[in-house]
Amino acid sequence: MKIKSIVLFLTICFFTSEVFAVNTVLHYEPEIVTLSGVIKIKTFPGAPNYENIESGDDTESCPYLILDHPIDVIVSPKYQDPNAESEKNLRIIQIAAGDDSDWDDKYIDNHVHVIGTLYHAITGHHHTQVLISAKHFELVK
Repeated sequence: MKIKSIVLFLTICFFTSEVFAVNTVLHYEPEIVTLSGVIKIKTFPGAPNYENIESGDDTESCPYLILDHPIDVIVSPKYQDPNAESEKNLRIIQIAAGDDSDWDDKYIDNHVHVIGTLYHAITGHHHTQVLISAKHFELVK
């Protein structure tokens, strides 16, 4: 009887541990964050309608970070963007790598750390709720 109780307890702990896992909570800019995951190039419909490539919309291919672990991004009282909303359980982040970043194609399909600031999607060119303005990339070995 005691062994059955222990097995039942361990089974419950094993199968419910993910349910009770807490996501890392991050904030929008100006907070600098480091995210980890694998970079993939994904293609979405672009202009003019941002709905369907087969119906004539342009393609928009961008790098995306498939996160190792989901995150929550909440609005800080210091953040003054009226478009920003808190977002929960994010698993993919669009990467905005400007001219001032050290982006290189060698990061595609590799596990990396991406350092930058987060901001909320604003335009039809933004294909995830939250994007990272990336400044630095590090290959994870």
